[in-house]
Amino acid sequence: MNIEALLLSYRDYYGSYHHHKERMAYTAATLYLGAATAAIFEGHDILGSGFRTPIIVIMLVAGVLVGFSFVVWQLGNRRRAGDIVSASTSLLAKQLAGELEKPDMSRWRYWDQDFPKFLVDQLDHVADLRGLFRGAGPSETITWIAMGLWTLLAALRICS
Repeated sequence: MNIEALLLSYRDYYGSYHHHKERMAYTAATLYLGAATAAIFEGHDILGSGFRTPIIVIMLVAGVLVGFSFVVWQLGNRRRAGDIVSASTSLLAKQLAGELEKPDMSRWRYWDQDFPKFLVDQLDHVADLRGLFRGAGPSETITWIAMGLWTLLAALRICS
């Protein structure tokens, strides 16, 4: 397989994977926000009284932890896939311009996968350029803020 075909395969596969992870993360975040909104409007009825209160509290805390963890995991996978797409696209441009001479094809580890070293070097460069307001940063930040605020409002409503 030549370098161009390899980079195209990474770009296409991880582009699709990125889209899938993005849909999963934002679907889960939307469902989470919907549940939190229901808790905000009906919070005074959630705990009620009686022997079930500890079970309900445990379920609510578990739901918050699982919901946040799932969205964090999906957005992290989305970010890594986006980095691979970005790195592959940049290297394809260099290859087509004739600027990619003798790339190091030795095997290197990136997260839990093996890639050619020249791609891992580009991935490190892409990660170095990432910032809070570049790439996926703003959408992730807005998601965390929204989920955190809705969780706080729901908790206040349930406890009041």
